Amino acid sequence: MNNRYAEIKLLCPSTKCKKCRRIIDDIERIIEELGIVVNFDVVTELGDLLKLRAWIFPTLFVNGVKIYEGYVPKHKYLKKKLSDLFIK
Repeated sequence: MNNRYAEIKLLCPSTKCKKCRRIIDDIERIIEELGIVVNFDVVTELGDLLKLRAWIFPTLFVNGVKIYEGYVPKHKYLKKKLSDLFIK
């Protein structure tokens, strides 16, 4: 990707569940650690979830590309994945 800007969307029906809260905290911490500029949105509205065609939650998209779905990735995996996408 070779730039330091991106759009990250986390699809999760509720930001109150433990899984989504953990991912949100991890992503915010990784963004700060890597020093990248992102537009980070948590998508919770049913209509928006259906538009993105995700049926298993949580699901993470970076610049429109699905990174993972259906599980909570470890912090180390998520940091490496985002680092590989933004820092080259």
